[in-house]
Amino acid sequence: MTLKDFIVEISKQYLVESEKDFKHNNLAQYIRNLPKKLELTLFQNSYNIFSSPGKGGWAKIPWFGFFDNDISAGAQKGYYIVYLFTKDMTGIYISLNQGWTYYQKKYQKQNPKEKVGQVSSYWKNVLINIPKDFSVDEIILSNDKDALAKGYELGNICSKYYEIKSLTEEHQLEFDLQKMATLYNELKCKLCAGDYELTNSRIISENISFLEREEYRNETRFTLNRESFKDIKFNEHQVPNIVKIKKERSFTSIKKDYVSDKAIEVGYLGELAILEMEIKKLKESKNPYIKELAKKVRHASVKEGDGCGYDILSYNFSGEEIFIEVKTTVKDENSNFYITANELEFSTKNNSNYFLYRVFNFGKSDKKVDYYVLKGNLENSINLDASIYIAFPKANKEY
Repeated sequence: MTLKDFIVEISKQYLVESEKDFKHNNLAQYIRNLPKKLELTLFQNSYNIFSSPGKGGWAKIPWFGFFDNDISAGAQKGYYIVYLFTKDMTGIYISLNQGWTYYQKKYQKQNPKEKVGQVSSYWKNVLINIPKDFSVDEIILSNDKDALAKGYELGNICSKYYEIKSLTEEHQLEFDLQKMATLYNELKCKLCAGDYELTNSRIISENISFLEREEYRNETRFTLNRESFKDIKFNEHQVPNIVKIKKERSFTSIKKDYVSDKAIEVGYLGELAILEMEIKKLKESKNPYIKELAKKVRHASVKEGDGCGYDILSYNFSGEEIFIEVKTTVKDENSNFYITANELEFSTKNNSNYFLYRVFNFGKSDKKVDYYVLKGNLENSINLDASIYIAFPKANKEY
């Protein structure tokens, strides 16, 4: 079954069938069986697929969606991609949305509509890969005051609307779904510590809004994507000779934000730049085999998540896999960077094919990207200064 077939079939029957008994209805069962029938192997392997005609009774807004277990707990909590039919069955939205029930329960007496709207507004201003033919405007599912429909409308981050009678090409639906999946992965990468509840709480408690925060009103935000780097020159520099001076700890109060919104955005864009550079490098090879490997270059930190120890899987000119970690800063080449124990250990175990690309002065020129490269086991090429530890009590100790 294709996406188009499913959407058209539901729109034809739903208004009539929803007047009938729900319990043993064939259409309700047809909607529930979507995950078993949908011909989308790529998305079936990557996400859980759920669909619903309602629970115990017909839903005013039937839906089906794609869920990443790491950042969603079904349709009630977290973030997901969902197709939402309009109440009159004339149209359908593909929407990057969030669980409305979570807000209803957690902020029951604190204006949950305002909270979910606040989080939606935040992401509309933060995400950089929103396709040009998608919209961040509000979606309209129903003219009724139905609470669930309103929740979907408020939870919408980005969407595209289709008039069902005008649906003609299946490949466009699948292409749009792929574009939404890219955006979904970007959101996942920008969550605080990979935790959607922590991220939501932080957005709400700190009242974060890129349109309101003083430092962002006075700065130009990055609005780049991978396409932006196609014509940019990449300049490799020598590794700087930095003399490390051990400083005594001052014990003075200072506020550090290790996962600030801007740092996450700059880091993601730096990865996109190096991703494009690697693809371009392989495409320009005169060896047909190496040229073909350009198609296999993978943005691993987006596809698999941040825990794999590197950001990009690429290839050298011998056709061997290489693992690339990207560290990006708007500062100069002498600035330090943070690295995880996982990244450090991975470099040790993959000494011969591991590379750390340090991108610096990022965003200061729209014509070039400056970087230097550290090769192999990072313990041999960097100084480490621990500023934070994971701690737990020692065993068999009395306190």
